[in-house]
Amino acid sequence: MKQNIMKNTLAGVLAVLCAASSLPAAASAEGIFNVPALAAAADTESDFTVSTLSDGTLRISKYTGSDTEVVIPAEIDGVSVTAIARRAFSNCTDITSVTIPDSITTIGDLAFEGCKSLTSIAIPASVTSIYTKTFSKCESLASITVDADNEKYSSDDGVLYDKKATMLILCPMAKESINIPETVTTISANALENCSLIKEIVLPDTLSALGDSCFANCTSLEKINIPENVRVINYYAFQGCSSLVSAAIPDGAYIIATGAFDGCTSLSDIVIPESVINIDDSAFNNCSSLESVVLPDQVAVLGSRAFYGCSKLAEINIPSALTYISQYTFQNCESLTAIDIPEGIKEINSEAFRGCSKLRSIGIPSSVKYISNGVFWDCNDIQSVFYGGTKTQWDAISITSGNDSLTASSVYYSSSFVRNPALTYEEGEAAVKLEWEASEEVEKYAVCVMMDDKWQIVAKTSDTTKVVNGLKGDTEYKIAVLAMIDGNWNMDFSNYITATPKEAPKPNYPTVSAIDYNEEFHQFKLKWSKVPDAQNYGVAVYLTGKWKVQTQTIPGTTTTFTSPKLTPGKSYKMVIAAKVNGTWDLSNLNSRAFTVTIK
Repeated sequence: MKQNIMKNTLAGVLAVLCAASSLPAAASAEGIFNVPALAAAADTESDFTVSTLSDGTLRISKYTGSDTEVVIPAEIDGVSVTAIARRAFSNCTDITSVTIPDSITTIGDLAFEGCKSLTSIAIPASVTSIYTKTFSKCESLASITVDADNEKYSSDDGVLYDKKATMLILCPMAKESINIPETVTTISANALENCSLIKEIVLPDTLSALGDSCFANCTSLEKINIPENVRVINYYAFQGCSSLVSAAIPDGAYIIATGAFDGCTSLSDIVIPESVINIDDSAFNNCSSLESVVLPDQVAVLGSRAFYGCSKLAEINIPSALTYISQYTFQNCESLTAIDIPEGIKEINSEAFRGCSKLRSIGIPSSVKYISNGVFWDCNDIQSVFYGGTKTQWDAISITSGNDSLTASSVYYSSSFVRNPALTYEEGEAAVKLEWEASEEVEKYAVCVMMDDKWQIVAKTSDTTKVVNGLKGDTEYKIAVLAMIDGNWNMDFSNYITATPKEAPKPNYPTVSAIDYNEEFHQFKLKWSKVPDAQNYGVAVYLTGKWKVQTQTIPGTTTTFTSPKLTPGKSYKMVIAAKVNGTWDLSNLNSRAFTVTIK
């Protein structure tokens, strides 16, 4: 039953009483019946729509008034008010305070949703039921206090807990900081959702459970250390925490649930412990600052959109425990350049790598039987596929539409094929320093630079580091390293890096650009930069603590020097100087010296 208390009922009764007396209406009301107070109560009660519960008490179904400071009546027409219904005060944006009477036992879900001017609330001892979203979107709410005699709930520093403070139930949205007691073992669902002012939270070691969306949209939260007793990072636990830079997941956690870090756009690094076996749908969806992730091999579930839109993710391994790759898993990971799919994967599902626009190299095992629609759609830079089986097996794979970039690339067969090394590099002045990991099967490496749209070998070496000199500053170069195996060069250039050397200051003395070795005759040949107006060049060697000149008659038009035959294995510290306007420039000899080792 619903009932509206009408203002004119009591007013009509008073009018009759006033008419029956000889006093004026105003005098009768004020002097005899104290009507203004009664009228005020009646007006307040008329602002509420109510319904009758099964026990005969009333529930506030809707507030229709316009007061900013609301007092909920304990009774209406002599009937006790015991409940506030779902959405009863929803979007009452002007309310600044609400007084809840001792008669109330239940406050419904979303009861005060969107009361954005509400600053505080006091929960009486009688209340036994509050929902975590009761005060959803109350963006000015800074404090919830609970009567000390309440047997179900308690409060500490304006935060709502259960009676023994083992569960954090609700933190008001306008709180700027929070100290969680050591007694807390559970943070309930939505407990700190939209607490956008909190930058740091220290979680107690006693904590063992995180509820769904418990920290969702805490947009100022910068870091979180999850205690070791937490085993599940629950649904959407940190969704939309856009300032979260780091999150420590404890050893022992085994599930990162759906949407756990969805939209954490500042998250740049995360360590997934070896205990994790499930990374569910959208777990790291749109973590656009995430650069690298190491996934444990035992991860058996990698859900749809798990790393969708991780546009800075340049490197990731795919766990060997997987049997398929879900749809959209790595879609729009625009920085991925290489992917190795482990043996055991049978299916790669729809658009799994769509939009990985820098993907150049793909390893596909012989276990793969099906590549679904658009898996490599918009992956237009694919150059090489390393397939673990034979050409006959490759031709038998069901590759559906939207994978033209895959089928048009070069395919290298046999799982034993050794790839060219992945490079790391530093950009220097007119130079790039390259480093890579050694492989026992590789006999030699060739350093190649793209010049005039063609790959050119600029050096061959047995080392795993090389400085490419003589480059132009502020110019973009593609540089790759090839491997020689069984006397044959692997001509796959998909490992190339793109580097832009810094502009080098013009030296007033020669700078060595290359050292070439003749291993047959145990000689070396130097090349250096030309010094303007140089008359001659000289070469000196540091011997017995002194610089000793080997030659000083190299013409200014010549920028090379070939040594005589020397003893293999011996090293020499050397320097090149230039004579300009009759004077040798001998400045900074030690700092610009270089070492050659005879081969």
